[in-house]
Amino acid sequence: MDILLIPALLIMLMVFTWRPLRSVFRFIVLLTSAVPGRTSSIVNALTPKVTVEVASYTTGNGDEVPMRIWHPRSSGPAPAIILFQGASPAGENHEILNRLARGLAKVGFKVYIPGLPRLKEVLIREETVEQMVEIFLQVHQRPDVLSDRITTIGFSFGGSQLVKACLDLRMNGLPAKVLSFGSYFDLERTLKFVLTGECSHAGKDYSFDPHEWGNIVFFHNYIDYFDGDFNIEEIRRYFLALVEEDGVMEDHLAALSEKDRSFIDLITTDRKKSLELALSVLPKLMSTVESLSPRYFIKQINFSLYLVHGVKDNMIPFTETVAFSEALESHGGDVHTFISGLYSHNEAESGESGLFSRIKELWRLGSFINDFIFR
Repeated sequence: MDILLIPALLIMLMVFTWRPLRSVFRFIVLLTSAVPGRTSSIVNALTPKVTVEVASYTTGNGDEVPMRIWHPRSSGPAPAIILFQGASPAGENHEILNRLARGLAKVGFKVYIPGLPRLKEVLIREETVEQMVEIFLQVHQRPDVLSDRITTIGFSFGGSQLVKACLDLRMNGLPAKVLSFGSYFDLERTLKFVLTGECSHAGKDYSFDPHEWGNIVFFHNYIDYFDGDFNIEEIRRYFLALVEEDGVMEDHLAALSEKDRSFIDLITTDRKKSLELALSVLPKLMSTVESLSPRYFIKQINFSLYLVHGVKDNMIPFTETVAFSEALESHGGDVHTFISGLYSHNEAESGESGLFSRIKELWRLGSFINDFIFR
C-alpha cells in the first residue's frame, strides 16, 4: 500500500502549497528516507547516487574512533549534518541512521555519523558529552564544510547529551540547528519507566509494555552500585552480548561464577525482585541524573531547540519530550515540538493505520523535518 504514498503526497504538495519542483523533490526524498518500505527503495533508485566514506575522528586523549561520512554528489563546501547515535552497539553502522544520512546526502548535505564509544557500549556517561563537543569542532574546521551551516541531531539517550554539549562555551552559537529525537527530560523518571513501563503527565497516567532490553540496560549501566562482590566487567560483557544478540553470549555466561550467574538469572527472570533492586539504588544515582538531565540545566538553554518523539516509544516515553517542551516554553525558550504516531523506539511503523491517516501523519512529519532542515 505504501507505493500509493508518492502520488498522494505529490498531489497534496501541488494543490495545497505550490512548492517549486526542487522543494517537492527534497520533501519526498527526506520523507521516504525516514520511513521504510517499497516507496523508499523506489525513490532511492531514482535519485542521484551518493557515496559513503569510512573515516574517523580523534578524541581528546588521541584515540581514533570510526566515523562514516556520506558525501553529496556535488563538489565544493557543503552544509553539514551530524547524526549522534543513541545507546546502541551498532554505532556508526546503525541501519536507520545510515538510511537517513543517505537521504540527506541526496538533497545536498554532507552527513557525519560518528561512533560514540560509551553509547556503543550502551553506557550513559558524562564523557560522551565532551566527545560530542570534540566531534563538532573537528567537523566545523573541515574545509569541505560550510561552517555556519552545521545542523546537529541527537537520538534517544544521545539527544539529551547533545543538548548539554551545545551549552559548552566552545560550541556557543555554532550549531545552526539542534534537534533531539526521542530523548528524555528527566533521567530519573526515564530510568523508572524502562523498569516499569509507567509514566504520567499533567495528571494523566500511561502504561506501556516495557522495552525488552530496558531492564538489562539499567543493570548494565549501574551494576557497580549494587552490593555484592560481582565480576562487573564480565557481567557487562554478557549483558552487551544479549543486547547485540551475539551468538557467543553463552560463552560469556559460562565464564562467570555461580554467584554472578545467580544475579543475572534474578535480573532476567524475576521481574518483581529485579524491580525492587533497581529502585533501591536510584537514590545513589542522583549526581548522574542531575548532570545529564535537561530538567536541571534548562535555564541555561539559550538556543533554538527542536524536539521529536514517537508516542509508541517504550524505552523513553513521549511524555518526557512533552514535559521538556512545556518547561522550555515556561522559561521563554525557543522550542519546536513534534509528537508523531508513526514511531516506536527503534523504527518507523510500516503502516498499521489506514492510508489516509498515514498520509496525513507523513505530511506533518515531512513538513516538520523540511522546516527544521531548510529554514
